[in-house]
Amino acid sequence: MILLAGAACIVLLLGILFGVAGITIGLFISFSAGCIIIILEKFGFENDFAIAFGFPAAMVMHSSIAYLAGFILGLKGGLILSSLLLIILVLVALFLPTARLKNKE
Repeated sequence: MILLAGAACIVLLLGILFGVAGITIGLFISFSAGCIIIILEKFGFENDFAIAFGFPAAMVMHSSIAYLAGFILGLKGGLILSSLLLIILVLVALFLPTARLKNKE
């Protein structure tokens, strides 16, 4: 039971960690796209030029969309990795006592 409680805490911490990483990546992407658009506009290019190069207008105009996308991707990655870790810990917790009993016999 103590092992499972510890595993639950680890899963929660990993989820938070990967969520924060996702937010950071989302902010970096939106900031980078915004900077590129500003630089292009300084040289006289319009927003259409930047969109033609693959920068969605929504990401540039509303950085909260990129922020949210990064957060969701980070949480998804965190949940997948922490779920795999939890499955491994549960399997170890289930099979470790039986392995010890077999060794004692």
